[in-house]
Amino acid sequence: MVGLVRVVYYYVYYIKLSRDNTSRLRGYSVGVVDKELIIIIILFKHKYIILLLTIIGINIMIVFYFFSGILLLFIPYLTLVISLTVIHDKIIDVGTMISDNYSSSSYIYNYISYKSTLLYTKIGVNTLRNILDQPFIPWIIHFFTFIPTLFFASFYIQTYCSLSFIQKLSYMLLYHILLMGPKFRNFALCAVIYHRACHTINGIFKNKYLNTIFDWTVCNFYGFCPEQYAMCHVKDHHKYTGKDIVRVIQFDRTSICDFLLYLSIFGFGWTGIPHIINFVYKKQYIFAIRTFSGSSFYFGIFYGLYQLNPFFALTHYLLIFIFNILFYAAINWTWHGFCDKDQIDNEYINSTTFVNGTDNVFNEDYHVAHHLQHTMHWIDLKKHYENNIEIFKQNQATIFTDIQQIELFFYMIFKKYDLMANKFVDLSGKLSHQEKINLLKKRMEKITTYEN
Repeated sequence: MVGLVRVVYYYVYYIKLSRDNTSRLRGYSVGVVDKELIIIIILFKHKYIILLLTIIGINIMIVFYFFSGILLLFIPYLTLVISLTVIHDKIIDVGTMISDNYSSSSYIYNYISYKSTLLYTKIGVNTLRNILDQPFIPWIIHFFTFIPTLFFASFYIQTYCSLSFIQKLSYMLLYHILLMGPKFRNFALCAVIYHRACHTINGIFKNKYLNTIFDWTVCNFYGFCPEQYAMCHVKDHHKYTGKDIVRVIQFDRTSICDFLLYLSIFGFGWTGIPHIINFVYKKQYIFAIRTFSGSSFYFGIFYGLYQLNPFFALTHYLLIFIFNILFYAAINWTWHGFCDKDQIDNEYINSTTFVNGTDNVFNEDYHVAHHLQHTMHWIDLKKHYENNIEIFKQNQATIFTDIQQIELFFYMIFKKYDLMANKFVDLSGKLSHQEKINLLKKRMEKITTYEN
């Protein structure tokens, strides 16, 4: 009987949404049952799947909170790994003379990336489609050589060496520290280079096979399914910013409970499954096939590793996938956590810009330009901000200064409005501290949207 009532309620509400002229409910107050419907629509966008889930009596809210709880179990270990990578960074830089204005990590980054040797320059000229991407070369070499060697060496040690459980855990921790690199920089650089590669027409390499190898092998070590960025990110997130499958604006961005709900939705989206269903529903079969093939490949590798060594498959392969979910869910919460319900498509508001960021990797902090023109070269992102400062001012753009994305994430979910207001950049210079707080609160209100 309960299932039947839910079927009727969901179906009527679905029709109501479908018949809305704008396909959008602005500022709608979302209740618990409504939230459950919205989650299903976000993930599947098809009325027959909604009916199927309600008929069999699945409470989607409980399911997603349960999986979020499982994901949270890994946060203490992830925190330990991050802390040790920071220590790793400090150890490497002992004895290095640096200026007061630059951290040790940025010195190494600038030295390796921008003071590249002639060898790197030659490799860049011969392999890269755009020579301006030459700073990628040292890291690409690292990803193609050291990371696979580290992975297979760890597999050999964990599989064929006689180790106690404590020794296995110790080697696992060492693997994660070396994989993530000093101050988590290896992971960040791989993610950003992969991101840029998928936004570059025909890839960053001249040779199409190098582009394929980078996508289908190297990025696997860092928890990315092949084709994930090219399909799910470019074809959904950038095409339907604010209305994509893993959007955040329908949640209260100052609520920990709402983030926990979003976490499992994002995690499910990270597998590619809802994107595949969405592409099929839109009859974009090529996109669906590519997404399916990439996800199948990733989890096929996991299955093969699990047959050989379950401990290694879970801790050295799948766990990195989980790290990605935790990290990117928080990052996306800040990148697109601010939105004005009266200007829902305003990229200057719903894409966050960070200036003077402490960890600005290849200008990723200038996110507005990236969404206005997703193929814009990374070198031009900061220039776009500087050259269009008046437009940012006119739109009262969402800009923060001297802060990292993760810091802002914690400010948001713990309602640290004063701290956020202190970091918020008011280009007009007219807002008082309290007016900044009021503006930020308004932009973090939940907004229910639905696109046919």
